[in-house]
Amino acid sequence: MRLNSYFRISLVVYLCLFSFGLQAQGNLMLVGGGGEIDGGWSDTPYQWMVDNAENKKIGIISYSDADNWLPDYFVSLGANEAVNIKIDSRDLANQSNMFDSLNQYDGLFFKGGDQSRYYEYYKDTEVQAAIEAIYSRGGVIGGTSAGMAILSGVMFTASNGSAYPYDALTDINSEFMKLQNDFLSFYPDYIFDTHFVERGRTPRLIGFLANWFDKNSQLIKGIGIDDRTAFCINTQSFGTVYGTGAASIYHPKDFQIQEGKITNSNVSAIQLTHAQSYDLNTSQVLERNLSEMSQPESSLPYYQVFATSESILSNTRNILQDAISSEKLGMKILLVSKPNNSKIADYKQFLAENTSSEIVLLELSADEEQDQQIALRNNIRESSLLIFLEPGNLIEYFNSGATGELLAAHITRNEITNVFLGSVANQLGENYANNIYQDPFNAYYGDIEFSDGLGLMKDFSIITASYGLDDKDYYENITSSVVDRVLRENLSYGIYLTGNTYLSYTLNENDRAILKIDGDLSSVLVENFGTKYAQTDQKVSGSSSRLQYAFDSLNYKIVRGIEFEIGDVAATEQEDYQFEEEEVLSSNELLDLGVKLLQNPVQSNLKLRNNSSKNYKIQVSTMEGSLVFDSILQNHSLREFYVGYLPSSQYIVVLSDVVNGKKYFIKMLKTN
Repeated sequence: MRLNSYFRISLVVYLCLFSFGLQAQGNLMLVGGGGEIDGGWSDTPYQWMVDNAENKKIGIISYSDADNWLPDYFVSLGANEAVNIKIDSRDLANQSNMFDSLNQYDGLFFKGGDQSRYYEYYKDTEVQAAIEAIYSRGGVIGGTSAGMAILSGVMFTASNGSAYPYDALTDINSEFMKLQNDFLSFYPDYIFDTHFVERGRTPRLIGFLANWFDKNSQLIKGIGIDDRTAFCINTQSFGTVYGTGAASIYHPKDFQIQEGKITNSNVSAIQLTHAQSYDLNTSQVLERNLSEMSQPESSLPYYQVFATSESILSNTRNILQDAISSEKLGMKILLVSKPNNSKIADYKQFLAENTSSEIVLLELSADEEQDQQIALRNNIRESSLLIFLEPGNLIEYFNSGATGELLAAHITRNEITNVFLGSVANQLGENYANNIYQDPFNAYYGDIEFSDGLGLMKDFSIITASYGLDDKDYYENITSSVVDRVLRENLSYGIYLTGNTYLSYTLNENDRAILKIDGDLSSVLVENFGTKYAQTDQKVSGSSSRLQYAFDSLNYKIVRGIEFEIGDVAATEQEDYQFEEEEVLSSNELLDLGVKLLQNPVQSNLKLRNNSSKNYKIQVSTMEGSLVFDSILQNHSLREFYVGYLPSSQYIVVLSDVVNGKKYFIKMLKTN
């Protein structure tokens, strides 16, 4: 005989409260999203669900119409019965026969979609009562994507729409970060998140944990499940991972929050991959064998580094002011950029208005003849603040000649301050991912490629354009590549910057290295104090595995504007600079070569007579070494070269013997 509604619901509530107070009584299958594949990743976890449903009857619930693929799939895995059940309103969810209709199944599975509709339609209805009754008697409740999200003790309701990582870094109390704990509290001390690495949801989940702490003064734990990955939790609260990705388990220790922004946090992270298990009661990983060890060895430099992905002056004023105030030696400023960068003028004006130092411009070109750039090299030696404004391929330039080699060495000298603006900031480590923004599936198929970096920040892996809304197709590439470098390269830190956020690495008066990450948003900092790890062995295509890892311990921080002392530093031994002297020929010496500069100062035309039998390459450079003119002076010739477009200044005229390469220099004064 059917129990009356009041008594039934009261009994279910009592049983649930009693059982949850001891331990969970039922089974949960948490699927992070992604399509099921017959004969693929989903067979094992969906088989687990069938096996743990005693009567092998599965009800598949959604608020929309569905075909029979999923019911047939469950039957193929051993279900005696599997049916689609459409419940698309509160009225239908609360019909008098709904409890009995659902209670006949020992397994209920919720499809993906919009969790806010599940929450709106099913909370405090016969559907909720049936779910809790089935779970309490040892049945199985499962769900994928939105259908998994509703099984969370503290649930992200999505009542105001989805929340992106960007939202969590902007304001943890924004209208999008909507949490409730009044629906299905199977594990009341956890919040579950889906599509975890695919959608870069590390900052979102930590933001949820911070939001709950801020409003309830309670530290709860988080579990993030990747797409095409399931976390199957049995009646003993042992959860096992099945699939191509990972389960990420976050244990927060503290949060510091100001005006909705996380300024500091401390979250311990564990990751599990296929067939690895975790005890939700004791918060311990069950026995597993991780084959690799990541053990950082600190290598902190005795120079200063600032970096951001931004390059427009209005977005970089804060980092520039920070660098200027931190600069230690007070010598020249070297502004390094690609040729003809339209942003140079704004930066020169800003620097002139905010410093008293001489500003030297270096426009990089690997094709330039660098031997004659003596004045430029001496300017490099006299610079202590170097600003790299979208400089192009620095590594190529460093290997292109004497000036490049000097610049590469100079930026690592004691107490030099370097500022990197634009995508070059991603290259500060020993190596960096070079194709994260090319194909959204590179990390999924294990196709992330790495190139040699600048090696300035050997303990760091940095991505400067991480969680912008325009980057969301690449979140898995971004998230996975930093963790890959931290683990495989034994790095101490991984940093994800977004928008105008920037990092500063400075030296204090006690020779301690100071790390700060600042800007309009909070940022994500990964700390590696040493951990065992192993890449997943599950194949997604042929022999390819995702760039996802199991590891025992990484520490995640979301930070903004907080300074961290990260270690002792010491000056390195270095030789004092020996400045080069230019060999500048007099007019008489030019005459000895058979070449005559017919007029100096020069107004519109540079006039040269070559009475010799030799051909000379002629180049005109600024005193800083930038090439402004290039031609050939034939033997036994009189040539005029138009240079009227050049500003009034001193220049170096270089004559190069085209046979033996010997060079001769003369100063030229250009007037109007």
